[in-house]
Amino acid sequence: METIGERIRLVRQSAGLSQHKFAAQVGWTQSYVSQVESGGRHNISDGYLQSIQCLFGVDMGWLQTGKGEMRRGKREEAIGRIWLYNDDQLRKLVKFMGSIEEDAQVKQRSDFKERIRKGQATGAGKKDVVA
Repeated sequence: METIGERIRLVRQSAGLSQHKFAAQVGWTQSYVSQVESGGRHNISDGYLQSIQCLFGVDMGWLQTGKGEMRRGKREEAIGRIWLYNDDQLRKLVKFMGSIEEDAQVKQRSDFKERIRKGQATGAGKKDVVA
């Protein structure tokens, strides 16, 4: 894919969306999506590119340059989706989960699920996990 418009069209088509539905999710109009895909618009803001990246799980480098793989890994996709929300507790959780090793994450999730099951992870208990 040579242009950003072609890459955005591929993202939209791979999601099975019409231009109208894609526009609604990204915050554009259908006519703007059409202009982007046809090459009429080249300077797309980083904010919109980040929205596309997070909503559709694509790699930002690929979206901007066409180099690399279109899709990100599941973990990166999940983290990207969380960043769309303006919630400090979620962001702290993501930061915390990214700071520990994978096998430690599995144990931490298991311990946290057990605390939830027992009713011990409410209120201040949640802060203990993400602090």
